[in-house]
Amino acid sequence: MNRAPRIAVTVAAAGLTATGIGAVAAPSAAAAPTTTLCSFTYPNPNLPLIWAESTASAIPTAPGKVTLRLTTDSRSFIGYSQQFRVTWANLDTGFSGVANTTARVVGSETILSIPDVATASGRVALVLGAMSTGTLNPNSVSTEDCSAEYTVP
Repeated sequence: MNRAPRIAVTVAAAGLTATGIGAVAAPSAAAAPTTTLCSFTYPNPNLPLIWAESTASAIPTAPGKVTLRLTTDSRSFIGYSQQFRVTWANLDTGFSGVANTTARVVGSETILSIPDVATASGRVALVLGAMSTGTLNPNSVSTEDCSAEYTVP
């Protein structure tokens, strides 16, 4: 008796994936939308005559959680240290908190992320800021803040 080798077949149609016989996977979840919250400019701490720019955004990651992101155009080829910080208050629950992260920024796009901030669902008031410290002179510091209200799903 001859037996033919088994062959696994994968078919993708209409967002569904079928693997083998009788196995169907659910469609993959679409990427969560990114919402721009606010942006600001500030003097580059290495060369104060050059202005850098940062934009804060929010990405929902789970019910009651959000990742906050700061995208910075440092306008610097030598870079500098930047602390991204957030103070938040859920206007519906009364919960509040703070979070921050620090990284070296250089070039036209550096992203600093504060992942999965557990604010609980509802309207959240945010104060987002950056403190940038010069590489050439660590006493040269630029700070800037912006604020926004965001509804966390």
